[in-house]
Amino acid sequence: MQEPLSHCGPGDGGVPRRGPLATLAFVLLCNAGANAQSVWVVDAAAGPGAQFQDLPAAVLAAADGDILRVRPGTYSPFQLQGKGLRILGEDQASVIVRGAGPIRFSGTSNVQTIWIQDLSFRLVATTNAIDTSLKVEDTLGNVVLQRVRVQPEGTLPAATSSTSPLVLRRCAEVHLLEVHVESSIQRGVGASAGAAAIAVESSTLEIANSTAYGESAAAGSSPVPGGAGISVRGGRLFAFRTVCLGGQGSTGCAATQLPGGDGGAGIEASAGAELEIAGRVQSWQLGVQGGHGGGDCNPFGPYQGNGGPGFALNGAHARCLGLTPVRGGGRIPGVPVVVQGGGTYSQDPLATPALASIVGIPRARGTVYLVLDSAPGAIAFLMLSLDHAITPLPLLDFGPLMLVPSLGNIVGPQPLTLSHWTMLVDLTALWQRNVPLVLQYLSLDGKYLYASNSIALLVPSS
Repeated sequence: MQEPLSHCGPGDGGVPRRGPLATLAFVLLCNAGANAQSVWVVDAAAGPGAQFQDLPAAVLAAADGDILRVRPGTYSPFQLQGKGLRILGEDQASVIVRGAGPIRFSGTSNVQTIWIQDLSFRLVATTNAIDTSLKVEDTLGNVVLQRVRVQPEGTLPAATSSTSPLVLRRCAEVHLLEVHVESSIQRGVGASAGAAAIAVESSTLEIANSTAYGESAAAGSSPVPGGAGISVRGGRLFAFRTVCLGGQGSTGCAATQLPGGDGGAGIEASAGAELEIAGRVQSWQLGVQGGHGGGDCNPFGPYQGNGGPGFALNGAHARCLGLTPVRGGGRIPGVPVVVQGGGTYSQDPLATPALASIVGIPRARGTVYLVLDSAPGAIAFLMLSLDHAITPLPLLDFGPLMLVPSLGNIVGPQPLTLSHWTMLVDLTALWQRNVPLVLQYLSLDGKYLYASNSIALLVPSS
């Protein structure tokens, strides 16, 4: 197997060096591939080699641990209960699950993993199908959504509240990697508050390189607020370089002297939830931002709603490194942070926590770049594993381990002359297909030891 080039990024010397990543990945993936289950092809067009034309039948027939390769097309919503599957689309934009909701993933054991990749979920709201959520509930094993879009659509009757597009309840461990969540549902006139894009209850969630846009409120006879980007009730949230934007409040009306609703919080948390948020202070990365107050015919008129807070913490605890929350605009601008009910908040906007990403889409015989963004002069290590496993480590100043490391599966140390460590990964014909490789960086900058978010390489079969 050809060794990938592992070299420091722009400004770090740019001298290519052969590295051990490919060898470690090859050994890990081959060992995993020996236990691979059946691979089924789902094709709405019933093309050559397909065993199923729709996802519900494929999911029902597949055994625990099987792999579903989904070709471009539009598919019906499905339910996944009590078994782990890898459902791998060819392309997020062209593999679409559309129809009446909700969808539920539930009831897995601690050795069952649900892995959904490169799909779009567009559940349709109607008078008879109000619930348009993708729900993940009561899962003891890992749930991974990678390069997934969750965006319900359709129309709801007046004064009907919509549901959060993505709901996580009582989940041991969920990882959202490069995921976009927002609602495109149209609602008739009748006051109803906006729903949070992601609602988390008594669960542990890692979200990285993603976006969560809270829903705007519907106008009616009273002012109502927009939804939060992420709402957390109990449990833990680890967010890395993720945009969390509150929804806009309901529209005001000068003619009836009805004030607009307040903007939603970027992140709202309660019931003892624990949050760790990492990012960068850059104008093009909003990070955590409150929603705008509902508009008036005069943009700054007396009937515009107030801006939402970046964080709204009620008995919850949040720590924010590398960025500061942003208040939403309005007649009275929001505040960056609201803390009540015994909650706590701390921040260090000048910190440089470790942030990991993949540049490119993993395809057979293609290439991608693994990129670590950290502090100049930091010493970095890259760890490899076959599965996620969130594990607290007292030595870490920020973030938990997202995987179980082994001394034989670590690349480094790598000194960073500037602020990046970039590795070119050659996904040759020998790279094991349909098997995930989970990676995470540790970065020591002389003051702090950071754990990055996880990233995952899964190269689907063609």
